[in-house]
Amino acid sequence: LVDFLHDGNAPKRIGNAQKLCGIDMFKDTVRSSVQALVSIGVEARESISYHGGKTYITISINEKI
Repeated sequence: LVDFLHDGNAPKRIGNAQKLCGIDMFKDTVRSSVQALVSIGVEARESISYHGGKTYITISINEKI
């Protein structure tokens, strides 16, 4: 979904189920990316919170080596 949006190839309209699936895929990708950083020894974490019908994703990465 992110690639489609970035390249401008996303369909003009998609159904709600497809939107929810895309959002879930994005959240899974964020989790996997943070886990990949952790697995190589980088101090990183993500948090997902929900307020007022919106989802907030925060990624924290400690860049000090």
